[in-house]
Amino acid sequence: MREPRIGRLVIAALHQAIAEALPLRLEFYENWLKPLGLLKEGKHIGPAPFSAALSFLRREDVGLYESITGRAGVLAADWRADFLRWSGRRWARILPEWWRSRSALRAMRRISRAAYPNTRVRCRVR
Repeated sequence: MREPRIGRLVIAALHQAIAEALPLRLEFYENWLKPLGLLKEGKHIGPAPFSAALSFLRREDVGLYESITGRAGVLAADWRADFLRWSGRRWARILPEWWRSRSALRAMRRISRAAYPNTRVRCRVR
């Protein structure tokens, strides 16, 4: 069985959010988020170093964990939206609201699978 991996999009977004909020502590977190330069080679890292980085973030100042992880989520969503095909962006503007919501949920599924390939996303539109 294959070991689960964390996608580059999530790692890069968390790295950028830490760089913005804690520039002096970035080197410490890079030890966990970039082991042996795997991020530059285009490979993924395992869940253990990622969980360790998140665990150390929780021990920082109060409220910093929520702001960093929230900013990382925004960055990941923005970067992923930048790579949408032009036709997807065009359809998102002209479709009725019900279809747009389904399209957004499909995009959410693609983003979560890009972040963590073993993710299963189920959604329901009512």
